[in-house]
Amino acid sequence: MRIGSKQKNAVLSPSARWKDRFHRTGLLGELSIFVSRPTFDLLRRNDKKGTTTYEAVKEFIELIRDHGSGSVAERCLLNNLSGLRLDSDEYMLFAIGPFNVETEMNKASKGLMIHLETDDEDKKASVEEINVRDHFHNLDAHKPLDEDGWNACKEVFEKLYPATQDQINPDAYDLAAARLLPSEPLVNEDYNQTTFRQFLLRQFNEVRLHDDSNKVNVEQVRAIDMYDYSKSTLLNLSGRPGTGKSTILHILVCEALLQKGPIRGERRLLYLATTVELLREAKNEIRGLLEYVYKANPVQRKSSLEKIDFVTEEDLYTRAPSSSDASIQNRKALTKVLKEIRQGVAFTTHEQKWDYWTDEKNLDTLQRILRNFVYGVFGSPSEFCNWIPRGKDDREIRKRFEQPFNLLRPFDEKLAKDAGSEDLTSDIDALYFWDPDFSDLKLAAKRVRNLCHLLEVPGGLRDYLIDLKLKKMTGLWDPSGLIHRDAHEFSFHNLTEDDEFKIRTQTTGWDGIFIDESQDFSIKTLSTLLTIFSNRGPHRKENFNPFTFVAVGDEYQTIRGTLFQGGMLHINKLITDWMKILVSESIDSMHTLSENLPLPQKKSLRANYRNFEQAVEAINKIVQLMREIAQKKGKKRAIKLNEYDVQRTGVIARIPTEASDNDDNIAGWEETLRILSVQLKNKFDQKKGEVDLKVTMIFPHEEFTSIKQIEDGLSRILEWGLNKRIETIVSDMLEFIKHQREVAERGQKDLIDAKERDDDVL
Repeated sequence: MRIGSKQKNAVLSPSARWKDRFHRTGLLGELSIFVSRPTFDLLRRNDKKGTTTYEAVKEFIELIRDHGSGSVAERCLLNNLSGLRLDSDEYMLFAIGPFNVETEMNKASKGLMIHLETDDEDKKASVEEINVRDHFHNLDAHKPLDEDGWNACKEVFEKLYPATQDQINPDAYDLAAARLLPSEPLVNEDYNQTTFRQFLLRQFNEVRLHDDSNKVNVEQVRAIDMYDYSKSTLLNLSGRPGTGKSTILHILVCEALLQKGPIRGERRLLYLATTVELLREAKNEIRGLLEYVYKANPVQRKSSLEKIDFVTEEDLYTRAPSSSDASIQNRKALTKVLKEIRQGVAFTTHEQKWDYWTDEKNLDTLQRILRNFVYGVFGSPSEFCNWIPRGKDDREIRKRFEQPFNLLRPFDEKLAKDAGSEDLTSDIDALYFWDPDFSDLKLAAKRVRNLCHLLEVPGGLRDYLIDLKLKKMTGLWDPSGLIHRDAHEFSFHNLTEDDEFKIRTQTTGWDGIFIDESQDFSIKTLSTLLTIFSNRGPHRKENFNPFTFVAVGDEYQTIRGTLFQGGMLHINKLITDWMKILVSESIDSMHTLSENLPLPQKKSLRANYRNFEQAVEAINKIVQLMREIAQKKGKKRAIKLNEYDVQRTGVIARIPTEASDNDDNIAGWEETLRILSVQLKNKFDQKKGEVDLKVTMIFPHEEFTSIKQIEDGLSRILEWGLNKRIETIVSDMLEFIKHQREVAERGQKDLIDAKERDDDVL
C-alpha cells in the first residue's frame, strides 16, 4: 500500500516533492534511470575508468532522449523483464527493465537499471539495431526495483553476460544498492564530467525513499512528512549511520524555508553542527536540494541560503577561551591537573576526600560527569555544588538525584512539579546524567559529597576550572561553561550596529533551529538555543509566529563525548521544560508565550542503507550483550536493535583455524586481511588506501583506549590456532602495530629527556 495514495493533496507532502527529482521534464518519457552501485561509484571517479563510464552512460541517455537506435550485442526477455547488452571497445553496457518504481516516482514510474563493465575483452558482434526508448516503453512494468525483483534481474543479467557466472559481480544486479541517475543534469549543457561528478558526491544521491508501508525504510518517508512549519513542528530524530538522518534534516531545512504559511520568504533559520566541515557539507547539500528537488532558480537559491545562519558551537561564544587554557575534553591536560592536585599541599589535608576523584584510573568517569552534568546541565561547578543538598543525611542526596527537575532551571522545584498541563511534567532525573549507584547508599553519597568538596575547596579543581559564579574566567574550560558565561552578553550587552548575528538574538530571534549530531551538544547548549536564540520569550516583540526545532543525532556515537545515552529523550524533555517556563513567564491570560507550540515528537530511524541481514543479526547479538552487561551493573540503557532496510548479500565469517580445509574461505580471508594490512600501514604513512574495504573485525576485548589493547586483542586471536597462511598476516599486523607503539614511546621519551636537559641548563 502506498502512503498518501488516497489523500487528495498527497502531492503536496514533503516526501512527494522528492519524487521524479531528476526526471521532471519528461526528457525520457515514463522512464527513470537507475544505475548499479559499481557504475555509480565509477561515475564518481576522477580517472580514465571514470571518464569512460561517464561518456558511455551519457551517450546511452542521449540515445533514449533522442529516440535513437543502438547496436545490441545480446538481448533477452525473461520474467517480464527485457535485457539488452551494448558493446564497445572499452566497455559493455547492460540495460534491464522496465521495473515498477511508482512507490519512488510519479511520472517516471518505469525504472530502467543499467550496469557498465569496463576493460572486457570477450565481445560479440552486434546482432541488431533497436530503438531503446520505444523498446522499454512498449513493455509493461511488473517487477519492483527492490528485493522482490532481485532474482528476476539476476537471471536476465546471467543470460546477457558473455562469461561464466562466477565472474559476475553480484553488485551488478543488486537492486537495493542501485541509485537513481540524475539523467537531466547528465545531458545538461552547463555540466561537464567534473561538475557532474561533484554533483554525484552529494549525500542526497544516496537516499531512496519508498512511500510503501510494506517497506522497512518507509520510516524515512514518515519522518519527512511529520514536518509542517505552520504547525511549529518540534522533532527529535535519532538513528545510526546510514539511516538518512542528515539528508532528512537538510530536506526539512528546505521545507522550513519554502512551505506555505506565515512569514514565508522572511523566515530566519539557525543551523548548528559540530564542525566547520559538516557545515560546509550541509550548505552544499541544501543548495543542491533547492536546485534539483525544489527547482529553485539561482536568485531563489541565493536568497534562501542567505536566510540560514550556519554556526558551530564555537560561534556561540562572545569571547574565545584563552589559548593557554585547555578543554576538559583534553585528557592530557586534565591528567596533568589531577597530578598537580595530588602533589599540592592541600591534598595532604584532604587526601581521604580527594583520593578517588584524583586517581587517574577514574579519569574517564570524572571527565564524563564534568562535561555531561556539572557543566552540561548547570554551566558551572559552583551552580552544581549549590544544587547538591548539604548536611549528613545520605537519603537527601539520593532523593535529589532520583527526583525529576526542570532541565533549564534545576533549582526551581515548583516548575518541576506542576506548571500547566500534565503533558509537560518532566520525568528526567539526575540519574540520566550520572548514576552514583545508590545500591550502596553510603558510598554513593560519599562520592557525591567528595566531588563537591574537590570542586569547592582551594587547592582542588576549584583552582583549575572556569566558573562564572565565581567570576573565574581562566582555567580548563568546557563549551557549556563558555556558553553559560556568555548567554547574558547576547541578551543584555550593547552590541555594535554591524553585529547582525548578535543583534538578532536581542530582537526577533530565529524562526527555526536545526541541529546535526545532536548527541554532541549538552543540555546547557541546547537550552541556550531555545531561550536566547528562538523567536519565543518575554524578550520578543512578536511571540506568535511559528517556531520549529529539529534535532538529529546518533545515540550510539559521539564526536565530543558530551552525552552517550540511548533514546536521547533529554531533548524532548528539554523542550517541554522550556515550554513550561514560557507558560510561567506569560503575562497575557488569553495567550501564553507557548501559544501553538505542540509537544515534541520523537522518532528513531532503524532501517540502515549500509547494512545487510547477516551483519545486523550479528551486531544485534552484541548490542543485546551490551544491554545485559549494563543491566548487571545497574545501568538502564535504552539500546535499540537495528534493522536492515532491504535484502542484500553479505558475509559474516570466523577467521579460519588450523583445522579448516575450506580453501576458498582461507583464500578470501587471506586477500581481505592483506588489503586490511596495507590500509593499516597506509594510515600510519598518511597515504590514502587504494581499496575502500568494507570489513569489520570483532576483537575479543571489552574496551579499547590504547594501542597496547589492540596488541592484546590481536595476540589473543593468534592463540586460537589459526590457519598458517592467516597466522602469518595477523602476526605481521601485530608486529607492525608493536613497532609503531615503540616508535611513539621512544619519541615521547626523547621529548621528556630533552626537556629535562633544558631544565638542567636553566
